[in-house]
Amino acid sequence: PHRLAQIVPFFCCQKAAKSKEGKMQSRSLQASRTAAAPAAQRVPPPAADEAEVGMGGEEEIEDSEATWTRREAARMRQIMIGKARPEYRRYVSEVPLDQRDPSHPSTPNPKDRVSKRQFDRALGDWRRRLHEFDAEMGWGP
Repeated sequence: PHRLAQIVPFFCCQKAAKSKEGKMQSRSLQASRTAAAPAAQRVPPPAADEAEVGMGGEEEIEDSEATWTRREAARMRQIMIGKARPEYRRYVSEVPLDQRDPSHPSTPNPKDRVSKRQFDRALGDWRRRLHEFDAEMGWGP
């Protein structure tokens, strides 16, 4: 048992040292091969235009369209919630389309390709302006 205890740690250490040396040698060999390769054999990274072409680019476009369709549906739901509010109903019934001007609240376009933050800001402004308009006219509770 005593002799085996002396051999086993020695063997494990030797194996670890050899594997470490082997990794270091293979890395240096790889580096020298890469540096020695002629420019014609090196492959440059694909350009931005080339990256979009092919199956990956088509999938990204489809994903993007699906994303915008989903965003539009979510935005429409948010707008419909705003249109269900009593202040919007009063506004529509009291102010006909031909009498509205740019200072009046206007519904944000759910199809605009703007960021979520920009759309949420426009939606909030619209809802706030409806509330302010309602309060100015004395229609509110």
